[in-house]
Amino acid sequence: TSEYNIPSFARLQSYGVVSGLLRTQGGGRKVEKKVCKILQYINSLLTALVKAEYWDLALRLFLQSSLICDLMGIQTAESIAYEFVSRAFAIYEEEVSDSKASL
Repeated sequence: TSEYNIPSFARLQSYGVVSGLLRTQGGGRKVEKKVCKILQYINSLLTALVKAEYWDLALRLFLQSSLICDLMGIQTAESIAYEFVSRAFAIYEEEVSDSKASL
């Protein structure tokens, strides 16, 4: 179904851009700013999923996104990874824990 394909496609494309930036341009403050903007974009995509009440999908993607932030090894991505994890916990506590998805 399209609700599962579009967010995953956008997320994968965004991470492809991020990994390409890191590979070709190395580190540096300019690259870190670009990477953080892309991660913030991903955060806004996932927030849209929450608003559309796709909680189980948003939960999984927030957690996957936090793992990828950690793998990037960029200091500034830590705060964004923290945001992803905290949003995942909030979704779990408020929406998913009472549903069938928690089983």
